[in-house]
Amino acid sequence: MSDFLVNERIRARTIRLVDGDRQIGVLQFNDAMARARKEGLDLVLVAAGDPPICRILDADRFRFERKKSEREQARHQRLITVDTKEIQLRPVTDENDLLIKAKRARGFLEEGDRVKVVVRFRGRERTHKSYGQQIIARFLSHVGDHKIDRPMAGGESDLTIILASVVSKADLVKRPKT
Repeated sequence: MSDFLVNERIRARTIRLVDGDRQIGVLQFNDAMARARKEGLDLVLVAAGDPPICRILDADRFRFERKKSEREQARHQRLITVDTKEIQLRPVTDENDLLIKAKRARGFLEEGDRVKVVVRFRGRERTHKSYGQQIIARFLSHVGDHKIDRPMAGGESDLTIILASVVSKADLVKRPKT
């Protein structure tokens, strides 16, 4: 947070003064400073310009409120950031293991995150990519409500697909919990 100028740190001869909700007008710095001292408050530069805009208020309270709002904005930003979680499968993954991983993927999707499903091939498995496609098809049937964010793509030793939630993470944050 960039700190703001208070009282004598303001280096302007004339300023536009705001007191509470009403605009006082353009005043000489000394007159505005005397007015602030008379009220027992501080003169705070809130916007640089020509002339700069200053408010009469409690500087410590202003600093506290600004830090509080910045923390709240950062928290909200963390809440709506979409993460990509990865689930790894093999062509020989058993059905029960597949169900467990699909349940885990459903949880990620319900939280609004994306899920990257990777099927890794070893050795001779690389020649049978169709097994990987079958395992992804079975996995998708167990996952349930989703949309495909990036279709299936294959490398030399893997197949990947990225799934996304039908509802965006921002909508999930706004929705009240029941």
